[in-house]
Amino acid sequence: MEAIIFDIWSDFAHFRRGYTTTSSLTYPFPPKTAIIGLIAGILGIPNKKREEKNYYKIFAPENLKIGIRLLNPVKTIMIKENLINTKESENPLYFKLGLISPEKGRTQIPIEFLKEPKYRIYAWFKNEKYEGIFEKFLKAHKSVYTPYLGITECVANFEFIGKYEIKKLELNENNEYEIDSVVPKNAGKVKVVENLTFGSIRMPTFINENREPLLFEDFIYIEEGNPMEIQKRIILTSIENQQKYIFGSVCEENVIFF
Repeated sequence: MEAIIFDIWSDFAHFRRGYTTTSSLTYPFPPKTAIIGLIAGILGIPNKKREEKNYYKIFAPENLKIGIRLLNPVKTIMIKENLINTKESENPLYFKLGLISPEKGRTQIPIEFLKEPKYRIYAWFKNEKYEGIFEKFLKAHKSVYTPYLGITECVANFEFIGKYEIKKLELNENNEYEIDSVVPKNAGKVKVVENLTFGSIRMPTFINENREPLLFEDFIYIEEGNPMEIQKRIILTSIENQQKYIFGSVCEENVIFF
């Protein structure tokens, strides 16, 4: 098996936690659902309902597995945005002229953004056709739709790193597994490491064409990030559910694909 590796980054990112209301909070890194949308956007695959080739079906859990490495620390900032109700107004002319209707004004909402996010994405495709096309787009630094991190205001840049064989994940000298990517909780037993701050988050990993979340996972990640210059690995004393996840070493980086 082989995996495509690419980096993606932006000045800001926002991956909204669906259960937040008055304040929109963000996940600390992109859910798999956001990565699926990102890949589909680069390839120009539609998301229309009931179409045989919409990306919800093409990139079902058995057809695409990804790993995520946080290259920068998790830093957040709250920014207030003014939202305008453009659907309900007795005088829509106000909106056409860029004015505020006296009947329906602005609503100010605090939104949590990730600051200077950067991620390394590892992607395994079951379908070689889409794998090949995606590799060509990344190499040419082209995309059908503009890539962004979470919301369209957070336009992103990306860089192709390479395509590498997924090798067997080996034990270290202490009979433990050192992982560079985020770790699903069900993938193994995590060892507490001094001087590292772990975060834990529950995130959706797949939604259907009606945008209903069907699968969720709990993840462990390193708050300080895991930059290429200074490795800060998560240690597993054992690995589990090997039929569900792909455990592998890709270009000397240890990754769990989910």
